[in-house]
Amino acid sequence: MVSTIKKILAKNNISEWSLVYSDISASELFFIKKNLDMRRAKDVEKYRLTVYNSFSKDGCDYKGSSSIEIVPFQSESEIESLIKKAYFAASFVRNKTYDLPKKEVGCKPSQSGLAKLSLEDCALAFAEALYSPDDGKNGGAFVNSSEIFVKRANIKIMNSNGTEVSYCDYSAEGEFVVQCKEPEDVEMHFTFEYNSLNTDAIAKLVKSALSSISDRAVAKKELKTGTYDVILSDRYLAKLMGFFAARTSASLVYPGYSNWKIGDDIQKSKDGKEDGEKINVCGVAKSPYSFEGIAMRDIELVKNGVVRSYHGGARLCSYLGIEPTGDYEAISSSNGKTAFDDMKKKPYLYPIAFSDFQVDENSGFFGGEMRLAYYFDGKDIKIVTGGSVNGNMIECINSIAFSKERYEESGYCGPFAARFKDIKVAGSV
Repeated sequence: MVSTIKKILAKNNISEWSLVYSDISASELFFIKKNLDMRRAKDVEKYRLTVYNSFSKDGCDYKGSSSIEIVPFQSESEIESLIKKAYFAASFVRNKTYDLPKKEVGCKPSQSGLAKLSLEDCALAFAEALYSPDDGKNGGAFVNSSEIFVKRANIKIMNSNGTEVSYCDYSAEGEFVVQCKEPEDVEMHFTFEYNSLNTDAIAKLVKSALSSISDRAVAKKELKTGTYDVILSDRYLAKLMGFFAARTSASLVYPGYSNWKIGDDIQKSKDGKEDGEKINVCGVAKSPYSFEGIAMRDIELVKNGVVRSYHGGARLCSYLGIEPTGDYEAISSSNGKTAFDDMKKKPYLYPIAFSDFQVDENSGFFGGEMRLAYYFDGKDIKIVTGGSVNGNMIECINSIAFSKERYEESGYCGPFAARFKDIKVAGSV
């Protein structure tokens, strides 16, 4: 197939191109309660070809691009038709000219612990761990259903500059629903994703979920509108910390959605109030190469509150005048000086389940409707539901306290929890 594609490109005088080949195998398990309802295996091959069309118009040089997906059963004539249409479409894309990534050659074997077992054995190991806390001793709470997917992706990337790199990537992901029927019939949905055989983490997540759904069944709508110190933890904090990767990405910096410049102290306070920790965030290379064939390695994005670097693909990094790094979605953070128990000694609102937690990377606003939260007024802890959190990361960036305890999932390694001061909350009464 690769030879066929290259032959068609040469025949049609297409000199710049990039090709990503992926062979994805998966083992999938579907459970109803503890009963295995269905198992499924997949093996899918596909080729994603990007063609570039360099042209001049009105005295300006442009490089347009267009991508297509090719599957093995297509005939040579069908493939040629697709490629010619893509190349023609690229002639209407007026991106300022830029250079494709420099030549890279290499092969990186997987270091994941998931590679030590078959995909099905990995999926079964996760299933056993997922259901281990569901032992009938959770006050009527149980796992209603679950889906588990373990994937192996063999990736090969080639381009017209002579790049030829390959690697193998593993992941385990899925979702489950917990339910409690008394005193109110309620359900909550959870997702997970790991890059290793992290069975302890999934067992811990399910145990916490079963405890949460029991509390959700007795939660009351009694939270008043006001300003609260809010604690966010685990997956919600992980999503919020992704704000720093987004704000340092070329895709936000170049069009001006992010005004952060390298060397800026993003925690510099106008009024001198800086009672939180200095932010430290690194971009983590989940894969050894980007889909453009750029070699990726961990990089410092923000250190002690100062922007250290941008990240992005070839086109936008070229426009910014920096070396392309690839796009980083996974992050790590070394923050964490406060014990989690110490965070809860003063009054707080601690939401542990949102219906839909959102982070606006442009404005810094974050929040969502609370399905379950714990409110400590200084004397008693109340289990509440309803109402919504409405915070802004830019406004509270100088007063965040991070926990010593750590949390890890695919895409995040950092503090388990953080306490935010003076967050606006719309109550449920």
